[in-house]
Amino acid sequence: MRALFVLALLAGPAAAAPPATPSDPEPPRPKPSLELRVPAGVPEAALAPIAAKWWTQPNPCPAKTRLTMTKRKGGEREVFCARGKQKHGPYARLVIPDEDLTADVPEHFEYVAEQGRFLGGVRQGLWTTGYMEWEKTAVYFVNGLREGVERSGRDGFRDELMEPVKIEMQSYLHDVLEGPSERHDDDGNVTAVESYHQGKKDGRWLLFKHGRRIEEQNWASGVASGRFARWDDSGKLISSTELVDGTGTLVEWMWDGSKSRETAYVKGVEDGPFKRWLGGKLAEEGNHAHGELEGPSTSYRLDGSKEWQGPYVAGQKRGEWVHWTADGRENARGHYRAGSREGVWLIDGHTLAYNKKGRVIAVDGVKPVAAEVARLESPQD
Repeated sequence: MRALFVLALLAGPAAAAPPATPSDPEPPRPKPSLELRVPAGVPEAALAPIAAKWWTQPNPCPAKTRLTMTKRKGGEREVFCARGKQKHGPYARLVIPDEDLTADVPEHFEYVAEQGRFLGGVRQGLWTTGYMEWEKTAVYFVNGLREGVERSGRDGFRDELMEPVKIEMQSYLHDVLEGPSERHDDDGNVTAVESYHQGKKDGRWLLFKHGRRIEEQNWASGVASGRFARWDDSGKLISSTELVDGTGTLVEWMWDGSKSRETAYVKGVEDGPFKRWLGGKLAEEGNHAHGELEGPSTSYRLDGSKEWQGPYVAGQKRGEWVHWTADGRENARGHYRAGSREGVWLIDGHTLAYNKKGRVIAVDGVKPVAAEVARLESPQD
């Protein structure tokens, strides 16, 4: 589950934060409502539990199948039952210590990265994946597709609030996100509620911190539509607006209250000017057209001086670009075509000639040396 962004959506120029009103009461933090359970359609043969280290047991596979092991890159081995060329029966993907990679039947392993059951070459029943003991995910498959609630334990994982996230719950229908999702903290309290329809954000999204609502978003089939609001830790309303059909200006904030990005949207697509800030200082400004970078773009250093400037066309660098050093000295100038350098560039007092493929063919009129080219190009790339 992706974390909620810290943002406010403004229909026009930034204005003073609206005051909280009695008509905007603090909602109670919802109670956990999702749980992992067997969905309809799971075959009876897929419901039997799988024993630990099942592959080391006598006769670990169903009748008329054989135990098969394959090696994978990165110190992993697959252990499964096969009937002909199809996987049929228990399956495990193991992370194996180097000294045990050659064992015929691995008894020693660091952890089970994935385990479940195939029936006729298709995933069925409960499948689990994990990384050591810190992250465990469990979900049921029906005919190869995730169905119902997927539960992820995220011990030690922290979200952007720097608060532990213990559990994440997501709902699937035919392998696509559908319905409610939740995040829980170490104490079982809900820290976020979200919802999807056909894999897209849909409905009301809420984010909580220390029991208080701090953010609300509203979506319609992946398009921002409705109220977008943010509150501080005391519950004071910082910003709020109504968005219609994904059109407006998206303003993203850092948790210290400083602005981080401002982007114009039309019908859910980046379209119009954007600005990005770093540490409260303007870091970049430019423009989008139909979701692609378009027109002049400028990057700034923290002291306000320009770092680079040049135009985009349909998302690719094109035309003349200029770079400056921290002391304001111009140290690179040249042209791009379809995102690649072309022609003659002046870089740090040297002349670099590029062919149509964007490769250097000469430095100061002589055959280039790879190390010299890398040194000259790296500050700009």
